[in-house]
Amino acid sequence: MILKKCHLSIENSSIKVKYENSYNLVPSEDISIIIVDNIECTFTVPFFNECALKGIAVMICGKKHTPIIQALPNNMHYRLYGVLEMQIKQPEYFKDMVAEQLLRSKLINQQNVLKLIKANPDSIDLFDNYIKEIDGRDYINREGTAAKVFFNALYSKEYTRFETDPINITQNYGYAILSASISRHLCALGFNLCIGVNHEGQNNPYNLSYDFIEPYRALVDYYIYSNKAQLTDDLSIQTKKELVNLLNIKVKVRDKIVSVQYSIELLTKSYLRMLEFGEDSLDLPEIIETNFLKENEYI
Repeated sequence: MILKKCHLSIENSSIKVKYENSYNLVPSEDISIIIVDNIECTFTVPFFNECALKGIAVMICGKKHTPIIQALPNNMHYRLYGVLEMQIKQPEYFKDMVAEQLLRSKLINQQNVLKLIKANPDSIDLFDNYIKEIDGRDYINREGTAAKVFFNALYSKEYTRFETDPINITQNYGYAILSASISRHLCALGFNLCIGVNHEGQNNPYNLSYDFIEPYRALVDYYIYSNKAQLTDDLSIQTKKELVNLLNIKVKVRDKIVSVQYSIELLTKSYLRMLEFGEDSLDLPEIIETNFLKENEYI
């Protein structure tokens, strides 16, 4: 995470971060995402070339310190056309199956979060039916109904998505971090991000990433609820670091405890297996109890 004015270049296969009177060298093999949150930073072409070759996603923030550019590696997979062909040839029933699993996982994790924060039992119980009623690409909009109940229980009935309050600002930053990691893993497997299973916006270059972030969104809200007192309109450096650290938070995947970052790898690879070998289930993450204070103690 780059917060001060600097110049980013490459030296001996390491990312060189040069400040006015000092510099740091970080081996590119140790990096998965670089977030540049200072509009005075400069870059060299070899810097972006190294990031592409090593599969590093680069996010650049604007004047309001929110991500506005996402640079992803291109043509990383040895079978790029083969994966593209499988995406294009997905039958509608297959898209329904994948979308249903992703959306049901989203609602399960929302319910898990409500249980973890000991929300009103009535709100928690409503999710039992919402989860059962998710069908295909959610043609009766159970996802939207559940979202209203979830956000009202978590924040208040006055909460509105896409406002400019501290909660929404933090959500946007956290979702962007997760989306960048998901996009990176999908690109590494040869996926074209424009071709989604549920999101199909003609002007959206990240349809597939928007599909696969769904099971993880509640994790950002779990963090926000647990840290409401420290949120401000201008996100603090500490809050930004903690949002990046969500990639290291533990979740459960098929009864194994793994980091969010690794769970994303498992999830995206399971989607490729479904396309390639006809498997019928995704490796979905389950949000578990997290002590964010402890997890972020040494950041």
